[in-house]
Amino acid sequence: MAIAALIGEKVLYSTVYPAIALIVTRWSLDIEALISVIVVEAVSSVMLYHVVKGRLTWDVAVIGLLGYIIYILILMHGI
Repeated sequence: MAIAALIGEKVLYSTVYPAIALIVTRWSLDIEALISVIVVEAVSSVMLYHVVKGRLTWDVAVIGLLGYIIYILILMHGI
């Protein structure tokens, strides 16, 4: 019962309180943050597709790494 209480506490502190903070915070994202979100969503979508199809191979990992390398290069050169 003690372990269940600890797990429940961790879940509460890692989900409910951050969700409340995200909801009540005013967001103003700059271009770097927007590009970051776009890259993460695109790479995650490709990864999820391959995981669901059961075809997660090394080339999919390379696609993920290329997405983040492109993002870093974009940030380094300034948009």
